[in-house]
Amino acid sequence: MDDSGIVALLAERSERAITEASHKYFSYLKTIAYNILGNSEDAEQVANDTLMRLWTVDPEKIPPVIKTYLSRIAKNLAYDILRSERREKRGGGEAVLVLDELSECVSGNISAEEAFFEAEFYADINAFLASLKAKHRKMFVLRYWYCFSTADIAERMGTSESTVSVTLSRLRGKLHDFLIERGYDL
Repeated sequence: MDDSGIVALLAERSERAITEASHKYFSYLKTIAYNILGNSEDAEQVANDTLMRLWTVDPEKIPPVIKTYLSRIAKNLAYDILRSERREKRGGGEAVLVLDELSECVSGNISAEEAFFEAEFYADINAFLASLKAKHRKMFVLRYWYCFSTADIAERMGTSESTVSVTLSRLRGKLHDFLIERGYDL
């Protein structure tokens, strides 16, 4: 079923909407949460909670592309768990490393977590991503949106882990310079 059909079912308050959304997006949401949390049970709970949040939202407020909307909810829920339980003390997922890496670009007056939730910051990040070569953009998104490890990215892109690490380091440097040019006080 396509997203517009799911939204239509939500508008009718049909429980089938959640079944269809779960069938289509559960694995995707669980993967996002797992990459942040590093725990399969918590990731499954985040995916379930995300779908329950979909049920409670006014269907008119749901964007046409549900996948992006759900991924944002799942990431926020996973980061909430990460913060509340201090997962870094228990091994954590890739999220701790990702936020540490990004702190190089957005340290100072704002944290990486705060910056990611600012609409203007999102627009600037999108402009930065649009300026990158496709393979660099993919690498950046896999690391900093989906929280994939550098080893997973290397495997997916058919390159070495050191190439991924160096490329991401250079991209963070470019992002830092880009944000400075845009007027961010880093």
